[in-house]
Amino acid sequence: MRQSIFKERFFVFFFVCLSVFVVTLLGCLFLLLKIEDREVSSTKKAYSDYLLADELRQTSDDLTKMVRLYVLTADPKYAEWYHEILRIRSGLSPTPENYHEIYWDLIFHSKDINTAKGKTISLKKRIQDAGFPPIEENFLLEGEVHSNHLAEMEQEAIYAMKGKFKNASGFYSIQGHANPQLAAKLVSEEEYMRQKAEVMQSLQQFYEHFDQRIKEQTDDLATFNKSVIFLSMALLVAIAFFMVRFLHKALRSLNLAAESNEHLLLSALPPAISEKIQQGKGSHVSECEACVLFLDVGVEGELTKKDAEALQLLYAELDHITEIYHVERIRTVQETYMVASGISGKEESAAEQLADFMLAAKQRILEWEEKYHSSFYFKAGMASGTVIAGILDQKKYLYDLWGDVLKVASHLESNGVKNEIQITKKLASALKGFFETEEKEGEEKVYFLRGRIN
Repeated sequence: MRQSIFKERFFVFFFVCLSVFVVTLLGCLFLLLKIEDREVSSTKKAYSDYLLADELRQTSDDLTKMVRLYVLTADPKYAEWYHEILRIRSGLSPTPENYHEIYWDLIFHSKDINTAKGKTISLKKRIQDAGFPPIEENFLLEGEVHSNHLAEMEQEAIYAMKGKFKNASGFYSIQGHANPQLAAKLVSEEEYMRQKAEVMQSLQQFYEHFDQRIKEQTDDLATFNKSVIFLSMALLVAIAFFMVRFLHKALRSLNLAAESNEHLLLSALPPAISEKIQQGKGSHVSECEACVLFLDVGVEGELTKKDAEALQLLYAELDHITEIYHVERIRTVQETYMVASGISGKEESAAEQLADFMLAAKQRILEWEEKYHSSFYFKAGMASGTVIAGILDQKKYLYDLWGDVLKVASHLESNGVKNEIQITKKLASALKGFFETEEKEGEEKVYFLRGRIN
């Protein structure tokens, strides 16, 4: 009778605790999703704001390029393109939908570029409607004013190429001979360069304030995120403590006996990790110092069936190279190939192994390009530091890594230079003396990996 009552109370208490546990967990997850939504919205807004500022910088550079090409070649298409840039910026012509991407450089060489038109609205109006803080909006509008002053000098050079000159009232009504020397002087003299510097100075002030604002927003979200996580952990630990306390009497009488086929279950894991778990030397989750690589291999232009087959064979070849250099392929998602070294704890130099692998992979990609006559390219990012390694799915035994190191490596890859291997400053220091590295211009914390020193 007592045993029956105990069992009844045990199950009632167990399910009550389990319900509270689940509700608390769901509440924490809901809060974290809300925070993530805020982070995504903030990131999208920051990206949109950045594109507006970059469009002002890009249009200024495009105007300079067009007027100088016109002065150099006298080809009227450059003058027409120059005026089209001004019309788009002032809202007299619709803005192409892909205008924030590489546009005018492609116009030079291709007639197939997508020139679908979007809204007809001036850059100034878009800046005013974007909701910038007043100081940032003023920097951008000030930069546009300087750019417009620069445009007056550029248009004077265009008229000089056409043989038209200003009268006393400032109108181009005096007709004469074309004067290329005057036009060239106008777009290269000290006053022109000073006005150009004024444009860039305003943009630099904007970027500095913009970067600081985004950093503060990110820090605030990160602090709030940590607070939610710590509160969630405290609640879950408290609930778990009471569950364990009351479940102990029932659980201590049970003998855990499970027959497992580890050879089949662990076949999906990296060999080094599979070996450790089979020998009972490691848990499913561990913390270690590792080196992580994100490699993205793509094809210039539209992907054909032939290119896809070549890529499939290339990734199989990369798998073979991982075995040669004793590094671990973690996963492949679409074109992104993720490799790590140091997670088994046996490597003498995880950084050197992964660097050797990437250099070999680079060579193989170049060979593949020649072999299959395709325009392959790659972008790679490498970083080192502490990672959490473990099994992502207990049913399928999918192995994965977590940690800020992955974010850094992924960022270096996604923002990388084609056919260059980007690494962190920390990793460059670790490879010093064994590999040739080069600091990336304009980014003191990013280096290029060039090759091994013989």
